[in-house]
Amino acid sequence: MKKSAVRQWPIGSPEYVVLHAVWQRSRGRNPSSQFAGLPPRKSLRLCKTLANFSLYPRDVDLGAYRCAMCRASGVKLWRMGSSFTVQLKCVTCVCQGEDVDSSTVDARGTVPCDVGYGRSDQIGYYVPAVPHPTGSYWGYTSVSTAGAAWWRVLPNIVSAQKESTIRLGKE
Repeated sequence: MKKSAVRQWPIGSPEYVVLHAVWQRSRGRNPSSQFAGLPPRKSLRLCKTLANFSLYPRDVDLGAYRCAMCRASGVKLWRMGSSFTVQLKCVTCVCQGEDVDSSTVDARGTVPCDVGYGRSDQIGYYVPAVPHPTGSYWGYTSVSTAGAAWWRVLPNIVSAQKESTIRLGKE
């Protein structure tokens, strides 16, 4: 097995953990990748049940999957929940528009709920923008499991240096 087969999946995803273990085994080594803070062998057992090798990102055109405000790409994006026009925004731009502190957004893209306890992936009126293979976006309550998992493992922001470059409009 080649390392490139492992690298096509986000680090920390169930698919990555399973394929990394296969790659390690092909070199005579034990699994070493972790998932959800579990030791490698327990992570592998869990990830074998969670992994979905449908290659979700490959059947979706991600060329236009970028923030309409700062043009950031390769990050989680949100869209207005009930709108006919789709304008994608990154976490920084959504939080600025919705008057939410972007530091409260965790790695899974969730913020503290306004009422009660817990967290939500909705920021104000914005919901996760998960691309659909038809070229549109999944409805908030009908996102496929593979699509939700794909969105969840995307980073919230690009590296600090690249983010400042994007904000200054140099990219």
